[in-house]
Amino acid sequence: MSKPALKVRPYAAADEDAAIELWRRTWQQAYPHIDFGERVAWWRERWRSELVPQAKVLVAEMEGVMEGFATIDPKTGYLDQIVVAPEFWGSNVATMLLDACKRLSPAR
Repeated sequence: MSKPALKVRPYAAADEDAAIELWRRTWQQAYPHIDFGERVAWWRERWRSELVPQAKVLVAEMEGVMEGFATIDPKTGYLDQIVVAPEFWGSNVATMLLDACKRLSPAR
């Protein structure tokens, strides 16, 4: 039996809650002294007003579970976010997301 494949796909509006929770959980793990739960409303507003309208958002998922995401401005090549769930740190999720971002903005 074949192992499920990790795939990178474009973000869809239905991904918002999962992406925001993944951001909160991941940043909380990386910076435990900061209460990222208090920052969720700010992040949701930034997500909706700045990132989603201007950036390309890519989602890494396996069997419908979001393992990570990245946001890149294809015009400038600016990689604003690369977020990988803590349980997947050290896996190939970040590499797959970075490679996909490079394809969107190859000159940057």
